[in-house]
Amino acid sequence: MKIESINNVLKIEYENEPYTLEDLKLIESFLKIIKMNNIKFNEPIYKNIVDINKSIDYSLSFIETIDPKYREVLMYVLSEKLIEFKQTNYDSLSKLVMNDGKKMINFEVTNTIEDSYTFTHEGFHYINMDSSRITSNWWLITETISMVAEALQKKYFDKKNMNIPEYKYNEINNYFGVLEKATIIDFEIELLKEYTINKKITFDFMHSLLKDKDDNYIYLACTDLEDMLKTGYMNYSMLQKYIISAVLSTRLLNRIKKDNSYKSFIELNDNCNDMTFVDSLKYLGLLLKDEKKIILSDDSLNELNREYFERVLTLKK
Repeated sequence: MKIESINNVLKIEYENEPYTLEDLKLIESFLKIIKMNNIKFNEPIYKNIVDINKSIDYSLSFIETIDPKYREVLMYVLSEKLIEFKQTNYDSLSKLVMNDGKKMINFEVTNTIEDSYTFTHEGFHYINMDSSRITSNWWLITETISMVAEALQKKYFDKKNMNIPEYKYNEINNYFGVLEKATIIDFEIELLKEYTINKKITFDFMHSLLKDKDDNYIYLACTDLEDMLKTGYMNYSMLQKYIISAVLSTRLLNRIKKDNSYKSFIELNDNCNDMTFVDSLKYLGLLLKDEKKIILSDDSLNELNREYFERVLTLKK
């Protein structure tokens, strides 16, 4: 293990954004919710082939039910070839990128129904991203919106009773993906906390951190270390959005269900470039005991924990 190289990566992370232990409280509180509500069942594997054009048709039909203006935006994306389709090698992820000042979607095609959800997910990133007035925490809000859009699409398929094989797998696979990211972030938080206190990582610390972990944790931690050493950067900043958004998406879904309309979804989507992260938390009815440090109240965290647990239980049905 190249302990000196690991310390160099941590040094870069710390210098880019000096952490205090309090700075980690928000992500730790959301991480705790994910870890507490981990139920065991098998992850499904896609087997049925679905043509990419059919997947896009499914997505556009769903998106139009939320608001026809969103469908129009994505039809423009398709007609102007602002989406690049590539056959996936499973090492790359679909994502929104900026290319010569233009928003574009790099799309990794799987030829399964997963493509339909990916089109919806990345489509909403495209729809609500305004680079001229984007906030520093836009990526947290937009990820929540895209996660909710995927869940709403699954409900749309349910309601329409459409004969689409394996369409229920997406929500379950997203859950497993969040669990994997939670393990990686848990590992990196421990590194950050140790570095914040002692300004270095030692072999003894690494041994004590990993000695009682299960094989999956150790595998993911080692894979993460290899990635950090390869790139020179931690994955913490990039991955934390998935943990926070997984929890917040459940809150927004409950609000949509209570209102029996897409009003909250549309409002958040259309205004996310003008909202700070604290604004979005307040919009979702969450209380903060410290706005500056973005620390949620105990009551709000308990509400989020209950809501997330109830959602996880539905995955096995």
